[in-house]
Amino acid sequence: MKLAIVGSAGAGKSTLFRILTGVESSHPRGFVSGIGVAELFDPRLEKIADAVGSKKRVHPHVELHDFDGFGRMWREERAGEIQNALLGFDGLIQVVNAFSGKDPVDDFQKVDLNFIVSDLSIVENAKSRVRKEVQAKKASPKLLEALEKVEKALSDGKSVLEAELSESERRELSGYSFVSALPRVVVVNVSEDAFGRSLKEFEDVMHGRKIPYIYASLEIEEEIMQLDGDEQAAMLSEYNIEAPLPQRLIPKILKALDLITFFTATEKEARAWLLKNGLTVLKAAGKVHTDMERGFIRAEVFNYEDLMEYGDIKALKAAGRLRLEGRDYIVKDGDIVFIRFSK
Repeated sequence: MKLAIVGSAGAGKSTLFRILTGVESSHPRGFVSGIGVAELFDPRLEKIADAVGSKKRVHPHVELHDFDGFGRMWREERAGEIQNALLGFDGLIQVVNAFSGKDPVDDFQKVDLNFIVSDLSIVENAKSRVRKEVQAKKASPKLLEALEKVEKALSDGKSVLEAELSESERRELSGYSFVSALPRVVVVNVSEDAFGRSLKEFEDVMHGRKIPYIYASLEIEEEIMQLDGDEQAAMLSEYNIEAPLPQRLIPKILKALDLITFFTATEKEARAWLLKNGLTVLKAAGKVHTDMERGFIRAEVFNYEDLMEYGDIKALKAAGRLRLEGRDYIVKDGDIVFIRFSK
């Protein structure tokens, strides 16, 4: 999974990149000033490993790109080039500048407008081509209608996700990649003295656009990440922060991407896996190993909450809380799965 960190120049993108990856942005390439890997730490995995007695714990990871295309490198005439550079990303983390007297709504909309301009250029080029193909009966008129609806939404300052499209129209557009259609989480970078306050006008915009957001003073958060143990806990308490930024941000990212976490656990290793919400245990087996999907027999399943209630697997089994599920079972967030398969 790959995510791009975007934002206006000076908003704090590189600081967030360092917080999440532990490395400096370096080796610029194209519109990207840094590439790093962030661990998607899930505290549930640690408790599962303790309960099962696992020797090794493996959290999921995500590849992060510090992306400058919508910041200092933005040029309207390069919108298509920037758009192409974002192809292949699974989602965006947008950093919004809300410190030093900056208006967070204005900063958000400035970058958001660049998304819209970029997508409009794609739609306008596509419409011209598709119109000719429709006349030659080489393309469906529904595709042209869908593009026109997207163009209207973008012209009204809305994202592609907000366009009033039917499911069939969205399928018609499946071959197109739009920046404003990527799942997005916003990190509002506030000053130290404003930390803990809400920004109502900004929140109203986010709620209207249905974009998840989180407040953070990135300068403070970076200091916190450099501390260990009691010192980190003391600083978190001083600023009334419930947990380090990665732990607060990760659930919002996963929700925006419509991902759940399931677990596998043995004495050798406990591991957390990411899976698209709504998929079956057969697909989950394929995530663990293709042989498991190919030779799937059944799955033994229980949930994290059950394990925490009963303390260990033996007590959980005795209480009848371990279930046998077939290949069509829909995996739930927090499920712990043992796959039985033939080799």
